[in-house]
Amino acid sequence: MKQTVNNYKELDFLKEKISKMEEKITKLRIGRRILMNLIHEIERNRNNEINRLKRQIKQLRKNNKKYASILLSYHKRDNTNP
Repeated sequence: MKQTVNNYKELDFLKEKISKMEEKITKLRIGRRILMNLIHEIERNRNNEINRLKRQIKQLRKNNKKYASILLSYHKRDNTNP
C-alpha cells in the first residue's frame, strides 16, 4: 500500500510538471508569434524607408541634372560674349 501511495504522489508530481511545461510551451509559442510579427513589421518599415529613399535619390538626381544644365547654359552664354 505504501508503494501505491508513493506511485500516486509521483504520478501527481509528474502530471503537475507536465502541466507547467505545457504552460511554458504555450507562452513560448505566443512569444514567438509576437517576435515574428515584430520582425515582419520591422522588415516592412525598412522596405518602405528604402523605397522612399530611392525615390528621393531619383528626384535629387533629376534636380541636380536640371541645375547642372542651367549652370552649363549660363557658362556657355558667358563664354560666347567676350
